[in-house]
Amino acid sequence: MSNQTEIDGLRRQLALAIQAHWKLFLAQGILMMVLGFLAVAEPNVATVAVALFVGWLFFIAGIFRAASAWHSRQMPGFAWSMLTALLSVVLGLILILRPLAGVLTLTMVLVAFFIVEGIASIL
Repeated sequence: MSNQTEIDGLRRQLALAIQAHWKLFLAQGILMMVLGFLAVAEPNVATVAVALFVGWLFFIAGIFRAASAWHSRQMPGFAWSMLTALLSVVLGLILILRPLAGVLTLTMVLVAFFIVEGIASIL
């Protein structure tokens, strides 16, 4: 019975938060629609933008992973963790510096990264 009252309380809080910030939700929705229409209208630009975004994502994640691996270098699997971190940084830089070439090989880069990441996670 108390679980249901907690759920009802959370629903009320959520409804109040949405009501208080509806303008932000509306602005976000409009922005996402505009970006979606632009992506459909200019797929080449959208593809390069995605390549750049993924490049920055790999680069930043790799830096944080390397820092995390370095701080826990006594743990087993340090070499694999550092390898995947460095691979992520390098792949991110490639996508950032050469996005057109990166667009053509992004799928293969993701395959290679996830294979190495999976091996590192298992070990």
